[in-house]
Amino acid sequence: MTFKGHKGAVFRCAFNTTGDRAFSASEDSKVRIWDVSTGNSITKLQGHSGTIYGIARSADSRFLVSCSEDQSLIVWDLSSGKSVRKLLGHEGDIFCCDISRDGKYVVSSSEDRTVRLWEIQTGKELLQLKGHDLDVVGCQLSENSTHIVSSSFDKTVRIWEVASGAQIRKFSAHTDEVNCCSFVYASN
Repeated sequence: MTFKGHKGAVFRCAFNTTGDRAFSASEDSKVRIWDVSTGNSITKLQGHSGTIYGIARSADSRFLVSCSEDQSLIVWDLSSGKSVRKLLGHEGDIFCCDISRDGKYVVSSSEDRTVRLWEIQTGKELLQLKGHDLDVVGCQLSENSTHIVSSSFDKTVRIWEVASGAQIRKFSAHTDEVNCCSFVYASN
Protein backbone atom coordinates (compact mmCIF):
# COMPACT_ATOMS: atom_id res chain seq x y z
CA MET A 1 0.00 0.00 0.00
CA THR A 2 1.20 3.52 -0.77
CA PHE A 3 0.39 6.49 1.43
CA LYS A 4 -0.02 9.66 -0.63
CA GLY A 5 -0.42 13.20 0.63
CA HIS A 6 2.90 14.83 1.48
CA LYS A 7 4.17 17.54 -0.83
CA GLY A 8 7.86 16.80 -0.33
CA ALA A 9 10.31 14.10 0.67
CA VAL A 10 9.45 11.95 3.70
CA PHE A 11 12.34 11.67 6.16
CA ARG A 12 10.98 9.49 8.96
CA CYS A 13 8.09 7.11 9.64
CA ALA A 14 6.81 5.34 12.75
CA PHE A 15 3.88 3.20 13.89
CA ASN A 16 1.76 3.49 17.01
CA THR A 17 1.96 0.58 19.47
CA THR A 18 -1.05 -1.26 18.01
CA GLY A 19 0.13 -0.87 14.41
CA ASP A 20 -3.13 0.59 13.10
CA ARG A 21 -1.70 4.11 12.70
CA ALA A 22 1.44 5.31 10.97
CA PHE A 23 3.17 8.68 11.31
CA SER A 24 5.31 10.37 8.68
CA ALA A 25 7.56 13.44 8.85
CA SER A 26 8.17 15.45 5.72
CA GLU A 27 9.93 18.23 3.89
CA ASP A 28 6.48 19.89 3.60
CA SER A 29 6.75 20.76 7.35
CA LYS A 30 3.87 18.51 8.33
CA VAL A 31 3.48 15.29 10.26
CA ARG A 32 0.72 13.12 8.85
CA ILE A 33 -1.16 10.43 10.71
CA TRP A 34 -2.32 7.57 8.52
CA ASP A 35 -4.91 4.80 8.86
CA VAL A 36 -2.80 1.74 8.05
CA SER A 37 -5.75 -0.40 6.89
CA THR A 38 -7.03 2.13 4.32
CA GLY A 39 -3.93 4.20 3.55
CA ASN A 40 -5.92 7.38 4.16
CA SER A 41 -4.45 10.42 5.85
CA ILE A 42 -6.40 10.97 9.06
CA THR A 43 -4.90 14.29 10.06
CA LYS A 44 -1.99 16.67 9.58
CA LEU A 45 -0.03 18.03 12.52
CA GLN A 46 1.07 21.55 11.61
CA GLY A 47 3.32 23.80 13.65
CA HIS A 48 6.79 23.69 12.13
CA SER A 49 8.04 26.22 9.60
CA GLY A 50 10.62 23.97 7.95
CA THR A 51 11.45 20.42 6.98
CA ILE A 52 10.67 17.86 9.68
CA TYR A 53 13.58 15.43 9.91
CA GLY A 54 12.54 13.23 12.80
CA ILE A 55 9.65 11.93 14.86
CA ALA A 56 9.41 9.73 17.93
CA ARG A 57 6.35 8.40 19.73
CA SER A 58 5.97 7.62 23.39
CA ALA A 59 5.74 3.94 24.40
CA ASP A 60 2.07 4.40 25.32
CA SER A 61 1.36 6.25 22.02
CA ARG A 62 0.00 9.27 23.91
CA PHE A 63 2.62 11.69 22.57
CA LEU A 64 4.60 12.24 19.42
CA VAL A 65 7.62 14.53 19.19
CA SER A 66 8.76 16.05 15.91
CA CYS A 67 12.04 17.86 15.18
CA SER A 68 12.75 20.28 12.39
CA GLU A 69 15.11 22.51 10.48
CA ASP A 70 13.24 25.39 12.16
CA GLN A 71 15.36 24.59 15.27
CA SER A 72 12.38 23.40 17.33
CA LEU A 73 10.88 20.23 18.70
CA ILE A 74 7.11 20.00 19.11
CA VAL A 75 5.39 17.67 21.56
CA TRP A 76 2.01 16.55 20.16
CA ASP A 77 -0.91 15.05 22.10
CA LEU A 78 -2.04 12.26 19.78
CA SER A 79 -5.54 12.02 21.22
CA SER A 80 -6.31 15.65 20.31
CA GLY A 81 -3.79 16.26 17.53
CA LYS A 82 -2.76 19.46 19.30
CA SER A 83 0.66 20.83 20.09
CA VAL A 84 1.36 20.53 23.82
CA ARG A 85 4.65 22.42 23.87
CA LYS A 86 7.48 23.68 21.72
CA LEU A 87 11.05 23.03 22.85
CA LEU A 88 13.55 25.70 21.84
CA GLY A 89 17.29 25.99 22.41
CA HIS A 90 19.13 24.37 19.52
CA GLU A 91 20.97 26.75 17.20
CA GLY A 92 20.70 24.66 14.03
CA ASP A 93 18.55 22.10 12.25
CA ILE A 94 17.40 19.30 14.56
CA PHE A 95 17.87 15.96 12.84
CA CYS A 96 16.78 13.34 15.35
CA CYS A 97 14.74 12.88 18.51
CA ASP A 98 13.78 10.05 20.83
CA ILE A 99 11.38 9.72 23.78
CA SER A 100 12.30 7.81 26.93
CA ARG A 101 10.36 4.61 27.65
CA ASP A 102 8.63 6.22 30.62
CA GLY A 103 7.56 9.17 28.46
CA LYS A 104 9.25 11.75 30.70
CA TYR A 105 12.19 12.83 28.52
CA VAL A 106 13.11 13.72 24.96
CA VAL A 107 16.64 13.64 23.55
CA SER A 108 17.52 15.58 20.41
CA SER A 109 20.54 15.99 18.14
CA SER A 110 21.39 18.93 15.94
CA GLU A 111 23.47 20.67 13.33
CA ASP A 112 24.72 22.84 16.23
CA ARG A 113 26.88 19.81 17.26
CA THR A 114 24.98 19.25 20.51
CA VAL A 115 22.77 16.58 22.01
CA ARG A 116 20.13 17.88 24.42
CA LEU A 117 17.87 16.25 26.99
CA TRP A 118 14.49 17.80 27.74
CA GLU A 119 11.73 17.17 30.25
CA ILE A 120 8.46 16.67 28.35
CA GLN A 121 6.15 17.87 31.16
CA THR A 122 7.84 21.25 31.62
CA GLY A 123 9.78 21.70 28.38
CA LYS A 124 12.89 22.42 30.43
CA GLU A 125 16.29 21.65 28.92
CA LEU A 126 18.02 19.38 31.44
CA LEU A 127 21.29 18.60 29.72
CA GLN A 128 23.42 19.84 26.83
CA LEU A 129 26.12 17.47 25.61
CA LYS A 130 29.05 18.82 23.61
CA GLY A 131 31.94 16.93 22.04
CA HIS A 132 31.09 16.13 18.44
CA ASP A 133 33.06 18.07 15.83
CA LEU A 134 30.31 18.16 13.18
CA ASP A 135 26.50 17.88 12.92
CA VAL A 136 24.97 15.32 15.30
CA VAL A 137 22.42 13.42 13.23
CA GLY A 138 21.43 10.47 15.43
CA CYS A 139 20.51 9.99 19.09
CA GLN A 140 18.70 7.59 21.37
CA LEU A 141 18.08 7.19 25.09
CA SER A 142 18.89 3.87 26.72
CA GLU A 143 15.99 1.74 27.93
CA ASN A 144 16.38 2.99 31.52
CA SER A 145 17.28 6.58 30.48
CA THR A 146 20.71 6.42 32.12
CA HIS A 147 22.67 6.76 28.86
CA ILE A 148 22.44 8.47 25.49
CA VAL A 149 24.04 7.30 22.25
CA SER A 150 24.77 9.84 19.50
CA SER A 151 26.16 9.69 15.97
CA SER A 152 27.64 12.40 13.83
CA PHE A 153 29.02 13.51 10.50
CA ASP A 154 32.35 13.57 12.39
CA LYS A 155 32.47 9.75 11.85
CA THR A 156 31.99 8.94 15.55
CA VAL A 157 29.44 7.32 17.81
CA ARG A 158 29.51 8.44 21.43
CA ILE A 159 27.94 7.17 24.65
CA TRP A 160 27.02 9.71 27.31
CA GLU A 161 26.08 9.22 30.96
CA VAL A 162 22.91 11.17 31.76
CA ALA A 163 23.59 11.63 35.48
CA SER A 164 26.93 13.38 34.96
CA GLY A 165 26.67 14.53 31.35
CA ALA A 166 30.05 12.90 30.75
CA GLN A 167 31.07 11.20 27.53
CA ILE A 168 31.99 7.69 28.64
CA ARG A 169 32.81 6.11 25.29
CA LYS A 170 33.82 7.25 21.81
CA PHE A 171 33.78 4.89 18.84
CA SER A 172 35.76 6.20 15.87
CA ALA A 173 36.24 3.22 13.55
CA HIS A 174 33.87 4.53 10.86
CA THR A 175 35.44 5.95 7.72
CA ASP A 176 32.49 8.15 6.79
CA GLU A 177 29.51 9.96 8.33
CA VAL A 178 27.47 7.99 10.87
CA ASN A 179 23.85 8.84 10.13
CA CYS A 180 22.06 6.68 12.69
CA CYS A 181 22.65 4.94 16.00
CA SER A 182 20.74 2.76 18.41
CA PHE A 183 21.17 0.75 21.58
CA VAL A 184 20.75 -2.97 20.99
CA TYR A 185 19.73 -5.25 23.84
CA ALA A 186 20.45 -8.96 23.94
CA SER A 187 17.44 -11.17 24.59
CA ASN A 188 17.62 -14.08 27.00
